[in-house]
Amino acid sequence: MLLELKEVTIPTLDQKCVIVNEVSFGIKEGSIHAIMGPNGSGKSTLAYTIMGLGDYKASKGKIFFDGIDITNLSITERARLGITLAWQEPARIDGLSVHKYVSLGMKDKSKIREKVVEALKL
Repeated sequence: MLLELKEVTIPTLDQKCVIVNEVSFGIKEGSIHAIMGPNGSGKSTLAYTIMGLGDYKASKGKIFFDGIDITNLSITERARLGITLAWQEPARIDGLSVHKYVSLGMKDKSKIREKVVEALKL
């Protein structure tokens, strides 16, 4: 499995109640899945928890990515493994080109055009 959740429980940020209760599923590499439900049913909370965003943490269960237990990894460590969120409508910053946006995080500014093109191909 590329992504696997085993009995994941996610409480509200104030820990007073449970939003997601003992969810288990697996997603194979190359497959496409959708999580659907009414507003407030925990879809975003589940995505934020998988990503490791902010204070969204599983109080129970495990999250695995490509066989690695990521349950307690930081958002940065998860991003380095290739985990990210894709928004319905991506953030847009007027006046900022894709080239400039991609190059912002590059420490080594030499041969920047080649590196941006390489990053976009990936």
